[in-house]
Amino acid sequence: MNHSSRASKGSGCFAFDFMTREERLAELKALRKSDILEAFKNRAEFVDWQAQVAPLLNFNHFCYSNFVAAADVATHPNLSSYTINPMLARLDTLMKQAITELEHDLTLVEESSTQVANGSDLDFAEICRRLRWKQWLTLGGGAIAIFLAGFFAGRFKFFQNLYDLIWNTFIQR
Repeated sequence: MNHSSRASKGSGCFAFDFMTREERLAELKALRKSDILEAFKNRAEFVDWQAQVAPLLNFNHFCYSNFVAAADVATHPNLSSYTINPMLARLDTLMKQAITELEHDLTLVEESSTQVANGSDLDFAEICRRLRWKQWLTLGGGAIAIFLAGFFAGRFKFFQNLYDLIWNTFIQR
């Protein structure tokens, strides 16, 4: 299985998680290094590896956020082995923790993925929670563009009245 294509599957506008627990477990086991301290020949290999692993940990906020933070430290150039080795060990520990949680079914990944996939329990609050800040900016920009298009088209008295209301209320005080 191609790890990078599967791990990045949920990177669209509404990036929902559709991996089953078994698929995620298999991917993490396949990507885990037996000796993480000796596993990478260069920085680029490490960056590629951590970019494949991090999305697989998104089912557990603690593992994901700590993995990303430790990987960020480990990618800084010119660090000594006294700094990098503990970070690599931390990454390995977080992967082991995630694998253990998935092996023993200690998370609700499959249940929540199934609910989102078939649309049950998906409401406005859930969609808002899953949107990233770039997506909010896109939605806001789209709303502003629609407003300006309507206003400058001059066909809708509503937009002109709304503009006058905003101008008189907030700007011309």
